[in-house]
Formats: sequence, C-alpha cells, structure tokens
Amino acid sequence: MKKHIYIFGLLMAVFGFSACNGDYDDWAAPQSNAQEDAITIPGYTAAAAGAIDLNQAGESINMFTLSSAALPEGSTVENNRVKLTPTGEGVKDELSKTIELTADCKADSAALQALVENAFGKRPVERIFKAHVYSNVNYKGDDVYVDAGEVNVSITPAAPNIEPVYYLVGDVAGGWTKNNILKFTRSDKDIYEDPYFTVTFKTTAANQYWKIVPQSNVDNDDLFAAGALGTVKDGDKSLSGKLTINYPGAGVVEKPGSYAMVINMLTNEYTIVKTDLYYMVGNMNGWTAEAAKKSLFIPSGSTTATYTGQFNGSYDLKIWNKEGLGNFSVAWGSAVDGATDETGTLQNSEGQAFAAPTQNEFYTLTINMGNNTYSWTKLENQSPDVYTKIGLIGAFNSWSTDLELEKVNDHNWYIHNATVGGELKFRSNGNWDSANWGISGNTTNYNTLGATIYGSGVTSEAKNINIPEGTYDVYFCDITGQFAFVPVED
Repeated sequence: MKKHIYIFGLLMAVFGFSACNGDYDDWAAPQSNAQEDAITIPGYTAAAAGAIDLNQAGESINMFTLSSAALPEGSTVENNRVKLTPTGEGVKDELSKTIELTADCKADSAALQALVENAFGKRPVERIFKAHVYSNVNYKGDDVYVDAGEVNVSITPAAPNIEPVYYLVGDVAGGWTKNNILKFTRSDKDIYEDPYFTVTFKTTAANQYWKIVPQSNVDNDDLFAAGALGTVKDGDKSLSGKLTINYPGAGVVEKPGSYAMVINMLTNEYTIVKTDLYYMVGNMNGWTAEAAKKSLFIPSGSTTATYTGQFNGSYDLKIWNKEGLGNFSVAWGSAVDGATDETGTLQNSEGQAFAAPTQNEFYTLTINMGNNTYSWTKLENQSPDVYTKIGLIGAFNSWSTDLELEKVNDHNWYIHNATVGGELKFRSNGNWDSANWGISGNTTNYNTLGATIYGSGVTSEAKNINIPEGTYDVYFCDITGQFAFVPVED
C-alpha cells in the first residue's frame, strides 16, 4: 500500500476523533489522483492571490492562498508546486509547465517570465493559465502529497511599453524641432519579438548632438516631454550604450560621416555604426584584395548585407570593410578559428576565419554590422540554375548588345567601371529567351545606402530598373536576383 494512503488513514483517524455532528463525513470517501499520486482533502484548496503583473514583481511573487485550516492539527505545508497550462488565443507553446512554489506559495518571478514568454511571447498583456496546485504536507513527521485543486491565474509578463514609432532629433537630424526629426524604421514583425529600430543620417560637422523622441511626444507637440530618450550622461560620445528616460542627456557623434543608429527598445540600448560596404575574402573567390573587391556583401538594410553561393571549404572567409580592403589586421571574423556555427559574433580585433556549417553546399551568409553578428541560412534548392553569361542591357546601349559581367563564381557576377543610366535589366545568356531580371512595382523600387543603389531583381512581371546615369561597380547574384550599383569614386 502506498505511503500516502497509510498517512491518509491516520488523517481520517484524527478527524474522526475530532469531528462532531458529521462535519467530516466526506472523509469516508477518500479520493486519489493516480496520475499525480496525490490525495484530496475536503476543504483544502488553493485560491489565486490575485492578478500577477511581473512588471511590478520582485524576485519572487505570491501566487496562491491555501485553506490550511482544513488540515488536521500538527500538519504543516512544506512546499508546493503548480502545473500551469496556457489558455486562450495566441498560444505558442501549449505544453504544461510545472513551477516549484515555497510553503507560502511564492514563485520565482524569472521562472514565470520564461514560462509566459515561451507560451505567448514578450508582449506585456494579461495571459490566462489553468493552474493545478499540489502541496507537500508533513503530518507528524510523515509526508503526504495533496491535490489542492485547479484555478485560473492571470500573468502579465515584464516588458517596457514600446511605442510603434520613434524619431531621431538634434544636430544629426538638422535641428531640434518637429520639422527636423528623422523617423526610425523597423520590420513588420511583432514589436516585442523584434524590438529593433534603425535610422540613417549624415553629418558634415564634428560633435553633433542627438536625442530620441516617441510618436506620442510628436503628436502632442512636446518633443522633450516625459518619454524622450537620451544618454545617461549628457554629452556622451560613446557609439553604444544605454538609453534612459530619466533626465536624458544628449549623445554626441564626434566625427562627420554617414551613420546608422540601431536602438533596441526592449533593453533600451543603442548602437551607432558608420554605414559602409563590406567585402568577402576567402576560399570561395580568393584571399586577395582584388578578389575581395569583386565579392561584395549586397546590402539588405542600413546595417545588414548578404552573400549567397556555394561555400566550399573550412576556414572559408573573413570580411573587410571598404576602408580596410587588403589589411588582415582589421578584417572581421569570428572569435573562434574555423567556427562553423549557424550564428555567431563578428569581431575585427583578431577576427578569425570562419566557415559555413557544412561544406560544398549553398547558403546565404547574412552579416549585421549593427550588432556585429552573422548567420547562415541553407538554401532549400541545392541545384540552382547555372548561366554561361550575365549582362546588362538598357537605354545606355540602346537595348542592343549586352554589357557582360565577369563571372566571380558560378552564381555571382561583377563589372568594374560600368557607365550606365536610365532603364535597364540584367539578362542571362545574351538573349530574352533565357532568364532576365528587373524589379517589381515601379522602375525605382530599390533602396539606397549613401550613393549605393541596391535591391532584389525578379523574373516575373519585372519592370525595368531606372538607374541615375553614372559610373558604377555592379554586383549581381543570379540565385537571389540581388544587385548593387556602387558609384566609382574618382
């Protein structure tokens, strides 16, 4: 016979001797939950202590109250646990989780935060869980596992209020008024899953000041009211750090140039980086500066860029920015020599060569210089079409003979000093019967990074690409259709 049944008999005996007028008749029909190996005691139940807001919680928080008076004299509750099951819409993880509780039903706030985030995400709204509570009861030296019943509890995860739009204001934006603000951009993902905002700006003078203001301040015509963000120390020249709304100071960009600022509004951190072009040097195309000039990471944002192809060896590559071309002492790489992790951190102080997770397969390598990270994405199609030629054709050559690009590898192409302008397309094999690439939407549906033009070409219902007349280094990937026109500097 299980120990808890034996102890339960003792409990019945205690209540039997102490009961009067049939108050404890229910003890004549003891109940047991075989799955949890727990007994039920009439009158012993858990009740929610109230709605839980983890934004207001300390390291631990009270979850329940227990009707301990229902226990016989001499019983003590040693500890508890609760099995929590998320309910309602938007559940990401439907599995029940068990959280340990103290004797007075306090839970670790960090454990509750992790549970809510796993089930629903980080958005700070009330979430409902079914909560089944169990107690470890000691009766005169013997242990009994008791089912205290099921109730609903509401839990709101800890997270700051993030407004949908923020603006950069100050010297770096051309002034300190509503007319000078620069809008941060962000992805269309849930703001609490992707809390990063990015803005680009250009300064022509030294020591330019800045602050950040939310949309609500702009709407109220009071840019620097409560909610405005700045640096902890006024005049801080750091290119990364913490933002604060408590007496925010103005940050400073010391040197003239083109920059991107990235803010994480979940952690209130900022990073400022010079917008730049990045080139790959390594086994795929060669280990020289000349090879790297032909191997541009095509921009995909103000701080992100990608290279797609077949990565074919260990210790595959390093990265140079435009200014550092040819100088391995300032090459970006991984912290660990020969790393093959799917994601990692980039560093240019003793950066080591790193490689794709597997060899001789097609990947897109994405670099994010806003937070100095990289990630590999393996292509689903490991047999992309191979073309003998890729060329440019358009108004600049009267749509006649292709201006052929040089093959850097089977799928990436390059040409130096191409003088082009007006509407044009990329096409393969020198004819219109083969694949050709334009852009969707209108003819200028592309992006710019400084003077560099970049975008993604499409083969279906493609419009011509209307490029300002100039002399460019041109880059093209026939797997992704991505292109970049980099103006050639005198």
